[in-house]
Amino acid sequence: MSARRIQGLLLLILLLILGFTVQVSPGSAQVIPTLAVDPSRITVPLGNQVRFELEVSDGQDVNAFDMMINYDLDRLTLLDWEHGDYLSNITCTHIIRQPGILELKCNQVSQPEVDGDGILLVLTFETTGIGFPDVTITEAAFIDSQGDLTYPVRQHALVEVTSDPTYTPTPTITFTPTITFTPTAGFSPTPSSTGTPTSIVSSTPSPTAGTIIPPTATLAETEPPYPDQETVEATEAAYPIGETTAVGETQTPDGTPLPDQTSTPTDEPGGQELTPIEPGAPSPAQALVKGLWKTVLWGTLILGGLILLGIGMVYILRRKLRGEDEDLLL
Repeated sequence: MSARRIQGLLLLILLLILGFTVQVSPGSAQVIPTLAVDPSRITVPLGNQVRFELEVSDGQDVNAFDMMINYDLDRLTLLDWEHGDYLSNITCTHIIRQPGILELKCNQVSQPEVDGDGILLVLTFETTGIGFPDVTITEAAFIDSQGDLTYPVRQHALVEVTSDPTYTPTPTITFTPTITFTPTAGFSPTPSSTGTPTSIVSSTPSPTAGTIIPPTATLAETEPPYPDQETVEATEAAYPIGETTAVGETQTPDGTPLPDQTSTPTDEPGGQELTPIEPGAPSPAQALVKGLWKTVLWGTLILGGLILLGIGMVYILRRKLRGEDEDLLL
């Protein structure tokens, strides 16, 4: 084999090694989007509601989606679902909602493609059985405006339904009636009855992912201790001059309406948010070993190419030296 052929072969090997190295460099790796159920794990007492959010991470050119969600129908009931704020002006061409299954095919109308992170869907479940039901994204695909599909990494959720006491609201209603009979000149009494209901109920925060919604409570109102009709009639008989206002009406003597005796439930206890766990995802140690293995492999290939190149150069130099020696001998 001639020296020029050896040089060409070594150069070709070196170019191939450099080309493969550029193709597998970290900077050229494509980011894969993620679709995760948040929270990924939560504990909920039996008979309560829980709110989940389907979060998109690293989305690229998303204009539509096609997905199927499965859940344990023996322990969970899907009460409601709604779109998040990730996409806008959405229309759904395919909706299947059956016990244990929710299928959706939806797309934006006259809206630009969306990148980045956001909430795609919001699901509200009610716990109906004790155990460990799951909420699984069985299928998922993002679609751009050209119809190209992208399959995100899917992360599911696990619910622990316990027999712990159910979260119940505990409102406190206090009525403070004030009854005053004030006789004036000419024996004209002015009875006044003021009932001031005071409801001490904590505020209800806006629901977020993992919020546990307690069952709706029915509050029984207690009639305030206003004077009965006989007492009012006896007072009118004792003071016949002037006007009185019957206690129990919806207005005070000066025409001011009495406040409503209503109350609202207490706030809902929030759920615990845990870090999503991707089933089948490699651990950090496995990812590190894989990266080191790639580095060693390509380093070995490059080193072998350099060694072959060096051997070729040495061979060429020795041939040249032999040729010069022969010329001198002649």
